[in-house]
Amino acid sequence: MVGLVVLREPIVALLFQRGEFDAAATRLTTEAVLYYCWGLWAFSAVRIIAAAFFAMQDARTPVRIAIYSIAANMVFGVILMKPLAHGGLALTTSLASILNLGLLIHALRARLGSLGWKNIARSAGKASLGSLVMGIGVWASTELLITPESRTVAGLMIGVATSVGIGIGIYGITSFIFKSRELSIVLTEIKKGLGKK
Repeated sequence: MVGLVVLREPIVALLFQRGEFDAAATRLTTEAVLYYCWGLWAFSAVRIIAAAFFAMQDARTPVRIAIYSIAANMVFGVILMKPLAHGGLALTTSLASILNLGLLIHALRARLGSLGWKNIARSAGKASLGSLVMGIGVWASTELLITPESRTVAGLMIGVATSVGIGIGIYGITSFIFKSRELSIVLTEIKKGLGKK
């Protein structure tokens, strides 16, 4: 999410800015991308929480909560569309997804009791710190690599690809320093996969 926030403008320019899609269209699109980004974490988490209900043979609760979220999406859209235009519609989607996640977590906690919030908070804290360091690094790399003179298709491609690689490297290093449990799981799975070969 942080990487996409930082790189949203060069990514949109690389993918779309040609022909009738000019710099103004790029600016408008990046506004929408920014507001969509704020809900990415919730979009991802909703899939995980909803799967927990499906595993318990309960499809009704996620559907019922999704209906509430759709209704909230409509209300948020009416409120935010005028002051934020198309960005308001994007932000509305993110807010509705965050609401969906909150209601799902509340319902899951009612079913299962404690969800291990200490471990979740610890993991989220490490991920947030790593993302912050990564975001700063990616921003610095774009300032150096994506200059007005390099804003050709080839220049943007090289700049975006290099910045993404730098971001992945920084996040991996910070995760290792913070002893991220998720990184340990990923590395273990990679070792298992290489061992099978």
